[in-house]
Formats: sequence, structure tokens, C-alpha cells
Amino acid sequence: MATLAPILPYVRMRAMESPIERSKTVNHTPGPWTVFKSPVRKALLIHAKDDLLVADLGDDETGTQEANARLIAAAPDLLAALSELVAEWDNDHADEDHQSGITPETGGIILARMAIAKAEGRDA
Repeated sequence: MATLAPILPYVRMRAMESPIERSKTVNHTPGPWTVFKSPVRKALLIHAKDDLLVADLGDDETGTQEANARLIAAAPDLLAALSELVAEWDNDHADEDHQSGITPETGGIILARMAIAKAEGRDA
């Protein structure tokens, strides 16, 4: 398959370098994912390395297609960032006494854990 030219420069997504070791339960296609215009339709395509098709956002006349494509293409980076954030939180709070049954977690950390669980196909 010939390499497709990416659309607008801000749409092109790059993977972040991260020391995160992905969970063995995650078996998604690794990033980076990049958004391209289909050469034959009004669709946007999301490709991984070696032009592997990750998603096809078919012909969409609602005006949300480009924003949806950017969000989908950012998914591997977002998962890595949230995983790093939670790992740092866990490391920073490892010595705290949790025997009281009250979690010291903030709403943001709780939401991050829920989003990671959703991405990994687990219950939050």
C-alpha cells in the first residue's frame, strides 16, 4: 500500500517517548497513529506504522469527523500519559497510611484510573 500524505499538520499525531510498560491486558495497535484523507472518498483514515489501518471514519457530513479523527489518533498517547500520571501518583503516595479506608485520591486520579480501565477493557 502506498503511503498516504497526511492532512493538516496539526492533525498528525506523534507518539510520546515513555518509560511506561504497557499492561499485558492491552493488545491495541501501538502508536503513533496518524490521520490521513482517503484518496478515493471523503473519509478520514487512521493508520499506524507500516500503513496498518486502525480506523476508517467513513463519509461524514456532520462536521465532527476531523475532531473525532484527531481524538482517536491521540488515544495511544492519552493512555500512555494517564498511565504515567497514575504511576507517578502511586509512587508519590506509596508510603501513606491507607488503613483508614479513606482514599487520598483526587477526582482527577480516580477519573484517570477509570479511563485506563475502560481502554484496557476492564471494569473501573
